[in-house]
Amino acid sequence: MFLIIIDGIIILSKNAVNTFFHSKSWAMYKGKRMQGAKDNEIIRIDTARYEIAVLTDVGDRDEQQDSYGLITENESAFFVLCDGMGGYQGGRVASRMAVKAVLDAYEEQAGDQDPIAFLQEATRKADELVSSYEPEDGSHFDGGTTLISALVYKHYLFWNSVGDSRIYLFRGKDEYTQLTQDQNYRTVIDGQLRLGTITEEEYHTEEKKANALINYIGIGDIELIDYNHTPFLLNSGDRILLTTDGLYRLLEDRQIAEEVLRIKSTEEAVKDLKAKTVQNAKTRNRSRDNVTMILIRIK
Repeated sequence: MFLIIIDGIIILSKNAVNTFFHSKSWAMYKGKRMQGAKDNEIIRIDTARYEIAVLTDVGDRDEQQDSYGLITENESAFFVLCDGMGGYQGGRVASRMAVKAVLDAYEEQAGDQDPIAFLQEATRKADELVSSYEPEDGSHFDGGTTLISALVYKHYLFWNSVGDSRIYLFRGKDEYTQLTQDQNYRTVIDGQLRLGTITEEEYHTEEKKANALINYIGIGDIELIDYNHTPFLLNSGDRILLTTDGLYRLLEDRQIAEEVLRIKSTEEAVKDLKAKTVQNAKTRNRSRDNVTMILIRIK
């Protein structure tokens, strides 16, 4: 098995992926499944390998448009998180549909492909389902959703992403990185500014639209899926955070990392992060969006 080290993080080569994950050993068939979209809840799950906490917060919104799902057993854990968008209940419907589609695909097909290919295929199925949805009352459906998913098998991490929900990796006392790339207009204009194709003045003008998504589940025939081409080899003590943008709109990455790395308990860490968002919203006189966090600690 060949190992590659990039930025101090060990990953497996593609040959190693094909060799190590050629069988159905990474898939779970009797795992505990959970799906949620409640306004406010905290869940803690402990397995032999992972400590997991889930927190949902409706914030100042009228409804919770985030939705999450997970399937766990001792050797593996699978997570999916969506942040819905759209008209009346459109985002709520889209996020729930997408989560269910990915969880269903996992239970039905996991192990038939290598994990990287599976995650992409499941994401495409979710996009097809949401983009083709027609309400029974004949009304127009304009819902869409972001989607991030992560598969942790023993000490290996696979993930993919559509939209601007994020996956972070925290390690040691002060190391952290955002694994996903935001698929929004800010990423576009940031790139244009680096290349010199727009001026700083033009950048600041366009920045008003920076949070607009350039990709989402429900767009139809989705092509842009962000994913890790080779799995990360995780260390004991590593923490993985899946979150919707309600968290990082109010807290900088540094502030998020400080709380996650400072507090050992995953449950206490997500509670503290929520408290920080409430405090910052009051200080800045800003409203709070829905936020959902899934924090996993590798034992």
